[in-house]
Amino acid sequence: MRHITYAISKKEMTKILNIFTIIILSFNILWAQAPKKYNFVSPLDIPLILSGTFGELRSNHFHTGIDIKTKGRIGFDVKAIDDGFVSRINISPYGYGKAIYITHGNGYTSVYAHLNNFSPEIEKFIKKEQYKKKRYSISIYPKKDEIKIFRNQVIAKSGNSGGSAGPHLHFEIRDTKTEKPQNPFNFGYSIKDNKKPTINSTFIYSFDKKSNAILSLNKIYLNNETVDTIFTPSGLTGFGIDSFDRLDNANNKNGVYSVKLSINDETYFEYQMDSLVFSEQRYINSFIDYAYYKENSSRIQKLFLDPGNNLSLYNYKLDNGYAIIEENKYYTIEMIVEDYKGNKSTAKFVVKGTPQIIANTNKSEIVLDYTKDNLFETDNFRIKIPEGALYSNVDFYYSYHDSIHFIGDPNIPLQKSCSIGFKLNDLKDSIAGNMIIVLITDKGKTLYAGGKIKDGYISTRTRSFGKYGISYDTIAPTVNPINFKQNKWLTKEKYLTVKIEDDISGIKSYKGEIDGRWIRMEFNAKNSTLKYNFADLNLKGKKHTFTLAVKDNVGNSTNYKAIFYRKL
Repeated sequence: MRHITYAISKKEMTKILNIFTIIILSFNILWAQAPKKYNFVSPLDIPLILSGTFGELRSNHFHTGIDIKTKGRIGFDVKAIDDGFVSRINISPYGYGKAIYITHGNGYTSVYAHLNNFSPEIEKFIKKEQYKKKRYSISIYPKKDEIKIFRNQVIAKSGNSGGSAGPHLHFEIRDTKTEKPQNPFNFGYSIKDNKKPTINSTFIYSFDKKSNAILSLNKIYLNNETVDTIFTPSGLTGFGIDSFDRLDNANNKNGVYSVKLSINDETYFEYQMDSLVFSEQRYINSFIDYAYYKENSSRIQKLFLDPGNNLSLYNYKLDNGYAIIEENKYYTIEMIVEDYKGNKSTAKFVVKGTPQIIANTNKSEIVLDYTKDNLFETDNFRIKIPEGALYSNVDFYYSYHDSIHFIGDPNIPLQKSCSIGFKLNDLKDSIAGNMIIVLITDKGKTLYAGGKIKDGYISTRTRSFGKYGISYDTIAPTVNPINFKQNKWLTKEKYLTVKIEDDISGIKSYKGEIDGRWIRMEFNAKNSTLKYNFADLNLKGKKHTFTLAVKDNVGNSTNYKAIFYRKL
């Protein structure tokens, strides 16, 4: 074999290496920018029309999936989007209701929630586990090879279970390793959307530089996407926006995909909804103006960060979104709101700094430090607020009159639970077990807040400031049959249905039996009903005894018994 040798100068070699490096870098950039391809199919055969989008702002959390409309009905086939195995099944009267999780081989897990029922194979598996553990609400984690699933396989029927406000399918895609929910739109699910997001209004916040307290809030109503010059106090300033998006074929007000704030053409703040972290969900109360939401039922997206906000959602945050507005100087403010399809709306205006506002001197003597544990005590009350429970330093107020404890400002959100305790005097043992703590709403309604007695105090944990008091729950839950009476024939009935209610502390547990055998009864929290399907067990004989034991959160119990007849 003949070898050919070329002589290359050092300069030429350097040039070749530089060109080669540029090619490699360009290839890597293009590879990184190229969208990944996923061969997922739709979970429903009907057109995908959404009532909720990923990242939408909800109470105490961001929406972690998409809500697919099911024409106002239940019972549509729900199909696996790809091959995989059932890794989790969860059944609860709250939250996701009946939900199934399928782990796929490409590093992702799909989630289908608010289901009506599961496929026969999966239903059989669940029923066995429920009767084994004698519990209806259950979380099951099947082994990898226990329930294999194939692409397009019907796994369930769509429904309205759990905390659903109407029939629909809640659908998620999660990173299997991290369990982070991902935006399904990044996986090829395309929804028709030719509408630009709507910007209702924008907001200017003026802050006290030392305490970070809001001195003023200026609401700006837009006019054809631009407004005239706005005069605002000089000093530390932040901005906010109230916006939403609508998709084609639906009138729902959905969340937006991204928001960007620029000041004098320099980006100050930006986020987009691509993935979320479950442990960060409650930070939504810092993402929005919580106090404004509580008072106006409208969510302002703050384009600046509270110092205790550790949400990882943000893409960019120059000076944490805050600007220093100088007196008599002009600043061009631009907010760009975009949906996933790239439709954009822009709010653009000019602000001019005016003389600073004098800070409010009527402050509380007690300031809670968000970076530390806080303890406040009186002769009859104590509160422990852990580090990280607050998003910033806040003034704290406490008073007690007419048997009501006024604790803090209810418009201040809490990230973590704090412990509150009320000192007890002349406690009677006969009623100690029935004593509870209640939260009193602005409308005077009392809500059960827990309560355990120890060391002369009744204490509980809460994530809400507000008005609290001590009450008693001595009333047992009620049990009312819906479709049967004593000694009634139920041969033609498919279900046995009863209603259980507790007006004070709420239902803690229930146990139903027929002829001494445990039966699985589905609890519907929306209408407080328990339902048993007669097809579950083979009842022997004609005469049967149904018993139901119901307990509330304090321990009051009701034992119900009824005789019914059913032909074989």
